[in-house]
Amino acid sequence: MTNDDPALMSALTTEHFVLQTAISTATSEESARATLYVMALSSSLVALGFAAPPSPAFAPLAATLLPALAILGLLTAAVHLVLFYLYQRRRYRTRPQLPELSPGSPAA
Repeated sequence: MTNDDPALMSALTTEHFVLQTAISTATSEESARATLYVMALSSSLVALGFAAPPSPAFAPLAATLLPALAILGLLTAAVHLVLFYLYQRRRYRTRPQLPELSPGSPAA
């Protein structure tokens, strides 16, 4: 980059730092959410294993756990997609203001 405009460089550096921080936070939240889902899934499968089909409690337990796990899995995936969309939108929201900082910059 041949342009040494301090306002443009400051804006680009700040934008990069903020977006990297937001993406890092989102990644850690997604990781925690996925870990909770896998823990819920494995404990539910263990519970279903203990209440094997000869037990009269198997059908109500399966009817309760399986739809709840499906909903939890769908919500986990939906939150991931929504967060990804929001961060992409935020990234391109600040781009139109960059040429105002330095009209002769490569970002213009």
